[in-house]
Amino acid sequence: MKRRILSLIAALILCLGLLPGMVQAAEESIDENWTDGLTEAPDGWSESDDGNTITITTPEALAWLAVIVNDENIAAFEDNPTFGKTVVLGADLDLGGKNWVPIGNGEFGKHTINAFVGNFDGNGHTISHLTIDDSSGRDSIGLFGNVYLNGYLGPRSIRNVIVEDASITTNSFTGSGYVGVLAGQVIGDGSISDCTVSGTIHCRKACNNVFAGGIFGFLNPMTGSTDKTYLMVDGCFADVVITGAPLYAGGFAGYIGSCGKIINCGSAGDITMTEPYENMPYAGGFIGSCETMNGSVSIESCYAAGNVSLTSSSEDTMVCAGGFLGGIDIPINSASIQGCMSSGD
Repeated sequence: MKRRILSLIAALILCLGLLPGMVQAAEESIDENWTDGLTEAPDGWSESDDGNTITITTPEALAWLAVIVNDENIAAFEDNPTFGKTVVLGADLDLGGKNWVPIGNGEFGKHTINAFVGNFDGNGHTISHLTIDDSSGRDSIGLFGNVYLNGYLGPRSIRNVIVEDASITTNSFTGSGYVGVLAGQVIGDGSISDCTVSGTIHCRKACNNVFAGGIFGFLNPMTGSTDKTYLMVDGCFADVVITGAPLYAGGFAGYIGSCGKIINCGSAGDITMTEPYENMPYAGGFIGSCETMNGSVSIESCYAAGNVSLTSSSEDTMVCAGGFLGGIDIPINSASIQGCMSSGD
């Protein structure tokens, strides 16, 4: 019995001695990014003979896409390595264990240059456990940071993407901030269809002009003719819980600009905004807010099932919250909402 007790004590001491190393290893894995150490195309990256189609089958290959798109030496969107290309997922990808660096993470003024500018087909495959714990001041956060759908070479699209169990946490932003599981900001003229996301978004710090949405932070269509739709979203769904202090929050999208349309889409995540920036915050079960300064906005056959809560202790803060739409920011042209519903509190 005495030997057994001594053996147990020795084993306990050994475990305690190993514990700090185990904790340190866990911390190191959290601090590591998927892009770390990538200097050339890894296994899981392949290109068609004509170079126009890229197929991705590993997390490292998807991270390589972020590396080449985010290259600060790109001077024009025509020089972007995704210009005129179609990227296709060829396998399910598990992004757990490391921090994700968004694809298209341009600094202010380079949102359309260091953006993803091609077509992306998720091919029905699932990207799971995307994790972003961001303290770098990036302004566009999600699987994609910035997407620029430019019709220069014909219709551009993002389709058939599934992102499950994402976890995004933000800190402060140097300027405006755009946060969404699929994309922080989508700019331009094109379409997004048949995409589904789930997870959580938490905005730690109250900052001015932070747009958080379950699937998109900011839908930012190009403008021209006031009665034309330039950016279309069809058949997409978000089940994302949003907490913290963004200025605009929506279960589906934080904000949609002029000349955009959303049809046949839904959201289910709860929104709990607390102590947001003191500048008229907006929270909506489906859309935080929209503006119609340069054209109309249309939302058809969509629903929101999440609960919405917006609280501020400041007597100077006017809050705008709704089960479906938080409010209209700049009501100049028409905003049409037809055949839509909300069922949350």
